[in-house]
Amino acid sequence: MSVILDGRLLLLCRLHLLGLGRQLHNCELVCEALLLLGLFFYGATAQRYALVLPVLAKQPRCKLRNAFKLSAARTDGHCAALLRFRLSFLPLYALSLPVIPLIFTAPYITQAMACRHAELLCGGVE
Repeated sequence: MSVILDGRLLLLCRLHLLGLGRQLHNCELVCEALLLLGLFFYGATAQRYALVLPVLAKQPRCKLRNAFKLSAARTDGHCAALLRFRLSFLPLYALSLPVIPLIFTAPYITQAMACRHAELLCGGVE
């Protein structure tokens, strides 16, 4: 993440030094849009391999390559639903800062994700 922000800062500094201060604001907007778009696609593609660790925990002798293949096969068509499920916990994370301590919310979120992964591994999700 810091590499992306460092690259953005470097680009903005170069534009400012070149005298493109007026266009600097537009470039900031484009950079922020690209950053958000990149984070969205990262989140969507990361869900494809979300079951690698549960597969390895369930089958310790499974090879890593096979765990990636099985995870990709089980999450095929469910990546968007998994991403929405993960994003549904954002308000809970936001509340955990001022109101509810994270020590109470983290086990709930971890258990909910484990149940969702178990449903996908067993083939119970339609």
